[in-house]
Amino acid sequence: MRLSNLFVLMLCFAAASCSAESPAGSWKRINSIVVDSNGTKSDQQPSLVKAVPCAANIVYEFQSSGGMRTHADGCPDYIKKASKKSDAVGNWKLKGNKVIVGTTDNALPPAIYSVSYEGNKMTWAFSYAENPNTPNPFKAKSTIIVYQRVK
Repeated sequence: MRLSNLFVLMLCFAAASCSAESPAGSWKRINSIVVDSNGTKSDQQPSLVKAVPCAANIVYEFQSSGGMRTHADGCPDYIKKASKKSDAVGNWKLKGNKVIVGTTDNALPPAIYSVSYEGNKMTWAFSYAENPNTPNPFKAKSTIIVYQRVK
């Protein structure tokens, strides 16, 4: 009887730890993959870092309250100003395995991402078909963003 109680307790702990996965915390973007309509994938992150080297060190903080902060230390002032502006209106919430990113000013429609975790990495997958009101000037099929947790 005691062994079965321990087993149930272990299952409950495992379930609680699995459901505790959340974007809340600090992350660096390590990949930003665009999937074209024909299925071709290209990681835009290396080009971004080459053009704007400070992008490699930007930390994205998803606050447990639903707020978002971008720490762009070492970046030019125009990037810091744009980050502060988006931080002021940006918000996120988690529903199951979906992260919904919105703005308080409704400047853009909410963006819905599927989220998954593996080790210290978090992957957000965005499908334009599932977000039909999102501007898509390049007619991409999807975008995949991979973040790595900052300690």
